[in-house]
Amino acid sequence: KTTFKQDEAQRVVSMQLPPGPQRIRGLAGTGKTIVLSIKAAITHKKFKDYKVLYLFNTQSLYQHVQSLITKYYALEAKKAPDFDENLQVLHAWGGRQKPGLYSSICRKYGILPLTLGDVRGRGDGLAYIYKDLLKRIGSVIVPEYDLVLIDEAQDFPNEVFELIYKITKGEPGEKRIIWAY
Repeated sequence: KTTFKQDEAQRVVSMQLPPGPQRIRGLAGTGKTIVLSIKAAITHKKFKDYKVLYLFNTQSLYQHVQSLITKYYALEAKKAPDFDENLQVLHAWGGRQKPGLYSSICRKYGILPLTLGDVRGRGDGLAYIYKDLLKRIGSVIVPEYDLVLIDEAQDFPNEVFELIYKITKGEPGEKRIIWAY
C-alpha cells in the first residue's frame, strides 16, 4: 500500500500504454521503477498474450523489480505473474546464475556468449558484446516482444537500443519501447 501512494500524475502515466515509444525522465528516487513495474503488471494482466520484457542494468535489481511487479499484479489479478513465459525481467548481460537479455539471445540463436573476461580491455564491455551480437545475427533477429520496458536507460550504450528495436514487434514508429532514465 505504501508504494501506491503516488501522486496522480504518476498513476496516470503508469496506466498508459502508447502505440510507439515513450520516455520517462526523472531524478533518482522519483518513482520511475515503480511506474515501469506498474506498466509491466497492468500490461501482463490486460493483454495475456503480450510478451513483455523489463530490462535493467544493475544485477541487484532482479529481486526488487520482480517483487514490485508481483505486488501490483497480485493486487489487480489476485494471483502471481508468469515470469517464465510472457513477462521477463532481465539484466542486460546476464551471468552464470541468472539469465540476461544478451545471454538469452545468444542461447536462442545458438551463439556462445562472450564473457567479461573476453571483453576486458576493449572499452565499454556492454557496447562491445551487443555490437558483436548485432554483427553476427542482426539480419536474422525475429521480433518477439510486444512491449519493452527499459529501466536505467542512461546506463546503456546505443547497441543495446539497436537490439531492443530489432526484438520489439511493430511497425517503425509504433514499437512499444518505454525507457526511463
